[in-house]
Parts: sequence; structure tokens; C-alpha cells
Amino acid sequence: MGRNVAGTKEWGVDVVEEFVARVRAACVGTPYTVTRTAQGFDLHLDLDGQWVDEASRGGLRRSITQRVTAAPPTYTVEQVVQEVHWDRGRPRLSAGGSVTKGRTIPLGHTNIWTELDDGTVGRLAPFTFNAEEGRDLVVLVGQQLGLEVRRSTPERIGLYAALAVPVLLAVCVVGVLIGMAVGVVPTP
Repeated sequence: MGRNVAGTKEWGVDVVEEFVARVRAACVGTPYTVTRTAQGFDLHLDLDGQWVDEASRGGLRRSITQRVTAAPPTYTVEQVVQEVHWDRGRPRLSAGGSVTKGRTIPLGHTNIWTELDDGTVGRLAPFTFNAEEGRDLVVLVGQQLGLEVRRSTPERIGLYAALAVPVLLAVCVVGVLIGMAVGVVPTP
């Protein structure tokens, strides 16, 4: 077993428990909650607790879970995006084809507007729900513990696919140009 960067704990279960405890403590008073899993923990919106009414009134349509798999000295963060369906003010998360895994990078921001208790329209709490907010929290706590974040498998696959497309396109263009130069492909 190695020591973490701070040199205070052996890598192992105690570091994972500290990771969970620190993220959980940071979530107090926010719409996020932490659930311990066998491999680490999930950080997700609290759709069963005090925030459900505000999320329902605000029309929340997506829930993003940060699924953390910890294997000190590294960990991965996989984002699981699920559609939220509302049934009489109670949320139901999709379990089928509308689930997305990997990493979601928002191109904008999401403000949730709702009818407030006094009948006026306002922003839902002082929070926005976006993919990076929860991930940023996990990464910050991981850094404090001296852990290194690694890309999750779906994130790596997406990255490799994104890099492969321009390479394949370049190979095709070069192949056509060579074909035109040697007369195999007719020139326009």
C-alpha cells in the first residue's frame, strides 16, 4: 500500500470512507445527496427529500448522477444522465433507452424557474442543476485527499471515437487525392 500525497493515510478503505464523508458533508444544505456503493459512491439530486417539491414545480427534466468508483490512489467519475418523469408531483427516473453514461459537458447553463410559495416566479433556490457542478465537487475533494481522477470507460470510448473521425476523414481525403494523381479516381 502506498501513502497519499498528504502522507496521512494508507491507501485503502479508510481513504474511500473519508472521500464519501467529505463529499457528503459538502452536500449539506444543497439539493445533492450521497449514496455509498460497493465500489465508491453516487452523488445525485435528492429527489426523495426536501428538494422534490421545488424540482417538480421547476419542471426538472434530467437528473445527473456522478457515479464514483474509487480504487486509491485513483478514482473515476462516470456521469449517468436520466430523464425525470413526473407523476402526481413524484419523480420517476427513466431506466431504459434515455439513460446516458460517460461525461456530459454542458454548452450552456440551466436555470430552473418556478412559482415560489408567495405566488411570484423566481429562481429555484440558489442552485442550478448542471453536469459539471457535482463533478467539480467530487474532483475538488479527490484532490484534497491526494487522489488522481481517471477517465471512465464510456468517457475514454467517446474520446477515442471523437479523435478517430478526423483521422479517418483525413485518410479518405489523402486516398482520394492519391487515386486522382495516379488516375484510379477520375478527376472532375
